[in-house]
Amino acid sequence: MKYFAYGSNMNPDQIRCVSPKAVFISTVRLQSHRLDFTRFSKRRCGGVADIVPDPNAETWGVLYEVEEEDLKALDKKEGVPVCAYKRYEVDVVKPSGEMVHS
Repeated sequence: MKYFAYGSNMNPDQIRCVSPKAVFISTVRLQSHRLDFTRFSKRRCGGVADIVPDPNAETWGVLYEVEEEDLKALDKKEGVPVCAYKRYEVDVVKPSGEMVHS
């Protein structure tokens, strides 16, 4: 399953803590969204990255192939459903221009 990672989940060491078999596919960009820091983390003592719709922006990230069962571990790491994070499908674009559904 394809997983679009942004913020700290772009770090391969961090993603493999919750998805040990994660495979890097490509850097990608998500159109019509911008990176924002919408919440505060007591654990990290700082802002938490999020992406929010913005028709005039784009957000760069990393596309991984992950095991479907690892998505639950990723959700737990991100605080779903307690925090405002929601997982949803998006189309991202590789530097070659190829569109990928994730």
